[in-house]
Amino acid sequence: MRILVTCDRYSGLPLDGLTLRIHHYAKYLSARHELDLVCLGDDTETNHEIEAFFRNVRRFPSPAPAIPGGRLSKLASGLNPATLYPHSPEVQVHLLECAGSGRYDLIWDAGCNMLFNLGALRKSVPLLADQVDDSFLRMRRELALAPSLYSKLWTLKQFALTWIFAFQHLRKAGAVLFVSQADADSFKRVMPSAHTVVVENGVDEAYFCPDSPSIPDNAPAAPEIVFEGSMFFAPNIDAVRYFVEAILPLVRKELPHARFTIVGRNPTAEVIALAGEGVEVTGSVPDIRPYLRRAGVFVCPMRSGAGIKNKILQAWAMGKAIVSTTAGVGSLKTEEGRNILIRDNPEEFAAAVIDLLCNPKRATRLGEAGRATIESHYTWAGKAGELEALMQQIVDQNHGPDRGTV
Repeated sequence: MRILVTCDRYSGLPLDGLTLRIHHYAKYLSARHELDLVCLGDDTETNHEIEAFFRNVRRFPSPAPAIPGGRLSKLASGLNPATLYPHSPEVQVHLLECAGSGRYDLIWDAGCNMLFNLGALRKSVPLLADQVDDSFLRMRRELALAPSLYSKLWTLKQFALTWIFAFQHLRKAGAVLFVSQADADSFKRVMPSAHTVVVENGVDEAYFCPDSPSIPDNAPAAPEIVFEGSMFFAPNIDAVRYFVEAILPLVRKELPHARFTIVGRNPTAEVIALAGEGVEVTGSVPDIRPYLRRAGVFVCPMRSGAGIKNKILQAWAMGKAIVSTTAGVGSLKTEEGRNILIRDNPEEFAAAVIDLLCNPKRATRLGEAGRATIESHYTWAGKAGELEALMQQIVDQNHGPDRGTV
């Protein structure tokens, strides 16, 4: 197949959840198919590893926001979904030149943020709309936690804009792709005519391996609880605040020397302010594996957000015992008490953390089962095969099975 990959960001380093997905899938797909990348991004950075997976890479400057100004102007700006997504005249001209060439069998729009730029190409080439996670599920959770009237109104407006966008652009796509069944089901309830498909993320099980000799040994003296994620991302900020304010005091009441380490890039001032006795905020680190390996317990106290949690896949791959909320695990292949503990109130969450820190043999068994779950269900190679089969199905349905592949 000849596949055009479009994305609203360049896969620089470090990778985020979306570009991590592109990186690993492109690695496997490029061995059997021809891939081109059209994206928005800063020309000063180059990720040579990921560019090697593409025949051509075209980067264009990121356009200015459709609605400049403050919060009130955005709230009062009307119901045009185009205001939420980037419009790039340069990208549109480039893709218009591609429209009549017949050079692509499939468009893979990673993140579904470039659809307004596809123009006539959309009419001649089938679309895999990779939504990743479901915005409607995320916004329902945000609405429940919204701290102000403005936050509630803005979330409701985004919900309306996203519905209009989905009706216009996603309901007739070859497939709308999600990383979890919970996300696909949520989207399907709002847009029942859409063809939804699930291909979960994987994890690099060789890199995230507890026995890897390349991981520095920096084990702490005290029991350590670890959380990892991009610390400018609102659901992660809410998760660590919730843990520090509602759960950690209960843990430290029983285990006064217990430490909580927040690992992740670009922490906001709100996150940095959490640092103190028993709490460390690392900021960006060159390698998260040492922090995962030394953890007595990995926690995922998510209350908002959507999609699959790569942090859980990575901790499982590292053989770590995990305590999570229901919102944190989504539709992962969890088995309560075997490969994870799921707790949804502070008292029960704290009790589970304390139990694992005090019973390292149980924590080890939980972590070993998590590692086995990764090896059975969540390798990138296995998931890439599922994605490739889906892409081929969309192409065959559009052109007929006798056309073959390139």
